[in-house]
Amino acid sequence: MSKIYKIGGMRRVKKFLVVFVLALAVPWVAISAPPTPSQIGTGIMGADAGIVAMGGAGVALCDTPYAPFWNPAGLALLKGFHMPFSISARVENIETVEDWSDLLDILDKDNPTVDDFNTARDIAKKVSGKAVLGEINPFFALSGNRFAISGYGVGIGSGWVNYEAGPPEVVSGDVAGYYLTNLTFSFAGGKGNRFWGMNLRSIKGKYSPYERRLTYDGVDVSVTPNPYKEETDSAFSLDYGLLWLGKDGTRYGLVLRNINSPKLFSGTNELKLDMDMDVGVAKIYPQGIIAAQWTNMFTK
Repeated sequence: MSKIYKIGGMRRVKKFLVVFVLALAVPWVAISAPPTPSQIGTGIMGADAGIVAMGGAGVALCDTPYAPFWNPAGLALLKGFHMPFSISARVENIETVEDWSDLLDILDKDNPTVDDFNTARDIAKKVSGKAVLGEINPFFALSGNRFAISGYGVGIGSGWVNYEAGPPEVVSGDVAGYYLTNLTFSFAGGKGNRFWGMNLRSIKGKYSPYERRLTYDGVDVSVTPNPYKEETDSAFSLDYGLLWLGKDGTRYGLVLRNINSPKLFSGTNELKLDMDMDVGVAKIYPQGIIAAQWTNMFTK
């Protein structure tokens, strides 16, 4: 289900632009509950503004240069060669993003003052428990003649903030950023009204944690940066898609993603991309398109 919001007034427009730039520049600035493996693996937004505007129902509407992202079987219907590029981003709970940005600025200071701590405490009390999610999805491809080479990724910020009344009083911020990039070789086949496609994906992953604590003992404010270690890893993944063209403009699509259930990282940071299935149906009319999709059907 998609929601459409109207943004009116110069103040709201400026706020929207600020948040969009933040999402592009520092997606890890967003704070939320840790993202699920399915969110990390497939992204939430996706490629192609037209598909995103239809709620991401691209499994059945995949005869576009963005087919490697939605359903590689659509490459069998693609005519000519294409070099598409797209980038999408989103932020949830947009009204709290500026607060999170101000809080992280304070946590990054080496010598915070009592006023800084009071500001951080007020922000922590205000936004604690509110999930804010920042995500960015870039996509690029060279596609045509039933083949495609594409690169796409997803960056999702997750974390939390905590306030302890004390004494001493403590404001702590923990942020973790997951970044995955995919180099994908796709090919498709089939004839008549039945087509198939396959993605061979080389995945590069980066996990970047961040944690700092502000402590106020009634006299001085101290900052404690906890040591952290960035972790990188790589894996191989396989996707398989099917597409059926029905009568009167009806289409049916099915994609199995992460068939081999690849894993990235280790220990408590392990990220397992479980096999999942997306199913879509679409009806194309002269006046428009109706599409529905069931995504992550195997994910609990």
